Amino acid sequence: MTSLKIPATEIVNKLKKYVDIAVEKTVYKNATILDPRIKAQFFKNQRNWKQIRDSFNYEAERFNRHAEETTQSSDDDGTDWTNQIFKRRKISDISAEIKGYLQEDTIARHDCPISYWKCESKTYASLAAMAKTYFAIPSTSVPSERAFSKGRLILHHTRSSMSPEKLRALMCLSDWYHHNLI
Repeated sequence: MTSLKIPATEIVNKLKKYVDIAVEKTVYKNATILDPRIKAQFFKNQRNWKQIRDSFNYEAERFNRHAEETTQSSDDDGTDWTNQIFKRRKISDISAEIKGYLQEDTIARHDCPISYWKCESKTYASLAAMAKTYFAIPSTSVPSERAFSKGRLILHHTRSSMSPEKLRALMCLSDWYHHNLI
């Protein structure tokens, strides 16, 4: 048992190193804040919270839906009677949207963040678009690395003149076969 202690410690240290590197990347910070189960809880006690928040706000501006909304609604009289009847919240700008989202309670740990954003897409239109983009990013490069490895097995140095279409077809057939789709 003691012979496994040193390798296990090394594995844990390596994982901590990777987590520390990942946490420093803006994409992971923003995805964490956009997870309604976590929001800003992970970062609020860190000394660079203001910098993280400013970076998030800056990135959220790219998804701002309120600029479009203002130009489209400038022709009407300014009252949306359906929102008044159903008492829907109408958020006027991206900073108010971010503030409203962060002030709400987090959702339960087992709840689905994607379902949350689907339900809240009217209230937090800009943040929902941002979440849709960020949650589509794979958290690791394993699938692409696996595809390159399979491709290299198929496209051996003796088959270097194979066309891209044939390579793609063989990779698809291989994948379909391993997933019992053919």
